[in-house]
Amino acid sequence: MLKLPTFLLAALLLAPLAALHAATYTVAPSGNDSNPGTEAQPFRTIQRAADVAAAGDTVRVRAGVYAENVTIKNSGAEGRPIVFEGERGSDGKWLTIVDRSKPVRSWSAAPEIGVGVFKTTLDFEPYCMTLDGKQIARINDRWMKEEKGIGYFQMAADAMIKEDMVKGLMPFWDAVEAIYGVRDGLTYIRFRNGDDPNKLALNAAAAGGGFAIKDKSHVVIRRFMVRGAEDAIVIEGEKASHNVIEENSLMNGRNRVVLRQGASHNLVRGNEMTLNYYGYDNPGAWDMETETQHTASRTRVYRFFKYKVGTGSSDDHGVLVVGAGAGNEISGNHIFNGVIGFSCSRVRDLDVHDNTIRNMSSIGLLTIEGVVDGRFHDNLIYDCNINLRIHHYNTPGDNERREFYYRNRFYNPADTGNHIYVHWLDERWPPNTEHAQIWIYHNSFAGAKRGMTVSAWSVKGGGLQRTRLLNNVFSSPSAFSAASAFRQTRTMLDQFDYNWLGGAMPKGEIAWLGQHNILAKGKAMWPADKLPDFTLTADSDARGKGIDLSKPFTLDGKTHDPLPGMKPGYFQGAVPDCGAVQFGETVKLK
Repeated sequence: MLKLPTFLLAALLLAPLAALHAATYTVAPSGNDSNPGTEAQPFRTIQRAADVAAAGDTVRVRAGVYAENVTIKNSGAEGRPIVFEGERGSDGKWLTIVDRSKPVRSWSAAPEIGVGVFKTTLDFEPYCMTLDGKQIARINDRWMKEEKGIGYFQMAADAMIKEDMVKGLMPFWDAVEAIYGVRDGLTYIRFRNGDDPNKLALNAAAAGGGFAIKDKSHVVIRRFMVRGAEDAIVIEGEKASHNVIEENSLMNGRNRVVLRQGASHNLVRGNEMTLNYYGYDNPGAWDMETETQHTASRTRVYRFFKYKVGTGSSDDHGVLVVGAGAGNEISGNHIFNGVIGFSCSRVRDLDVHDNTIRNMSSIGLLTIEGVVDGRFHDNLIYDCNINLRIHHYNTPGDNERREFYYRNRFYNPADTGNHIYVHWLDERWPPNTEHAQIWIYHNSFAGAKRGMTVSAWSVKGGGLQRTRLLNNVFSSPSAFSAASAFRQTRTMLDQFDYNWLGGAMPKGEIAWLGQHNILAKGKAMWPADKLPDFTLTADSDARGKGIDLSKPFTLDGKTHDPLPGMKPGYFQGAVPDCGAVQFGETVKLK
């Protein structure tokens, strides 16, 4: 009989101990937190399970509604995460729901404010209020402290107001339909049609989130619906790393997912995220010059959230990454029907890819100052008023900003919105500040009103001196919009070459327009009346007109290193095609 060495026998006996010690806890509405948390005797709350779960453990949360703000208490370990998992039906229905909001029923009339206005006293300040799961807009506290805020509640059902930068008057209540706000300890609500809130299924939640992961690592949150919270899921702290948020439905509040305060190497993938707004359920791109009733409603959603819900900035995000650490990844998410889809600032080594972001009344993808080595690729972004906004371009001291945009597909309905807008704080270029490196390559832009617009303030500030656009397809009525001085000065933009440009070009000289662009004046690569598949036909004049970015390449005598995402063999033939999709490739539309 074979006798094993003592040290080897000990190793074999100890190896499975970690797995043997892993526990599976069960949570159910019928449970009790004094139970052991087994399948037969489950816990009642997710929080109780979060208090005891350790590395390698799994928490299975049965179907039901859990009125909780869950704080993760322990970290998992590499290869042994703590997994929190909800249930879904065979038809995809969300069965495990985290909704910390409470019913609000005791309303009384507030005639001192106006007809149709109601008030109540709550034992908490409501940061999220919903009707049948749809979010009602909250008037910002700043305005509620002034008569201006109270004045909104006094607006007649057919009231017209003047908004800055909008021609003529706008109906106050269109696409709003209901508002609430807090003043001197009272919560006020008003429905456009004067509905009595006591007869409606109104819920409200205090500040806070559905799940909070602070300075904890290796935690997985999967298959939950989280609704009715100010923030659905928050990951924060320098020790918050290697967490996974996947396959959840997240709605309402100010933000669906937040990464901040140094959180690093976290993965947010495969989630559905929406504001689920009460007033108008089809937000998206609009245009102030030629409005229809549909685009006017979209304008109203944007302006209401920017100037009345917010205080000059849009107060809604699908994913918000601010002051986070390196190595975070946002992929495969469906972010839809809101104000801003994705926003990031002050973050390094960020990878945002394969997401679908659509129907945002403000911005689809927003980058602000301090984004270093941000990679934004293989995303489908459409029907947002600005699909891509590069914000605060001239932030003082922002010397490392470097962003790469590639293989993205952008679409807007005809004559609505912008694909790219580059924003400046003012017309001054700050001293001791380098221009940001912005690389935009192998993207496809279809429809919209304009392909790329640059703030007029950029002229005195010296333009976009390290911005390069290569191998793109611009199939918009207008490829580029900027001040004439910007267009006529060579140093205003580093490189704009090897692109396919349809539609109309600005009048006069474009000094930085490279000689390898394909100028298809008045043409469109794809019709703008519907979302295209972004593929090229066999006879397309964008085929074989790009430059190989998978190896060192030279522009105007300067050699650049291969660009991220451009691996050898990414195209067929001698040179690549323009656009996000190489000939023969197929893409999946969501």
